[in-house]
Amino acid sequence: MHPPPKGKQETPTSISGGGSFGASQDPLSEKRYGFIYELFVLEEFRGKGMARKLIEAGIEHLKQDGYSEVRLRVYAENQAMKLYETFGFKQKTIIMSVNYPPLKA
Repeated sequence: MHPPPKGKQETPTSISGGGSFGASQDPLSEKRYGFIYELFVLEEFRGKGMARKLIEAGIEHLKQDGYSEVRLRVYAENQAMKLYETFGFKQKTIIMSVNYPPLKA
């Protein structure tokens, strides 16, 4: 990489967060809906409204694509659940898990 020409400065770029938004389909009803597949904010940028802006942009994009319902998946202990609830998200299903020790061969 060459240094920038004299009189110009390189502008450092940083990623503070991101998301993945798209479509999904209910396997039972076959209804299509918008889905937030991933949403993240790097730790040093948390608490500054970045997640809210990402969600707002994602929901708006999905609404413009014609989806009247948006879903997402979140771990039960994720502190972002409170944020999602401010957008009207509600628990729809609960996945339960249990761990067992491996069987000895």
